[in-house]
Amino acid sequence: MSNPFFHLGRRDFINGAIVAIGGAMLASAAQQLNVPGFDYAAFQWGEVVKVAVSAAMVYLSKNLLTAQNGKLGGVL
Repeated sequence: MSNPFFHLGRRDFINGAIVAIGGAMLASAAQQLNVPGFDYAAFQWGEVVKVAVSAAMVYLSKNLLTAQNGKLGGVL
């Protein structure tokens, strides 16, 4: 069941964490594809964390602005 407009539930935060972890994993994989050779220490962990936080913020913002009927902003 969806949450009311401008309301986030516990499940939204769990899903946001999943999106953040997935985004960070994809960012890490993309880094490795762009660098010749594998060097675990060469990861730019700060960038991976930024991608994870950004992905979580976008997901939570989308859920915050989605009404119970599933429409973004209550109209779309």
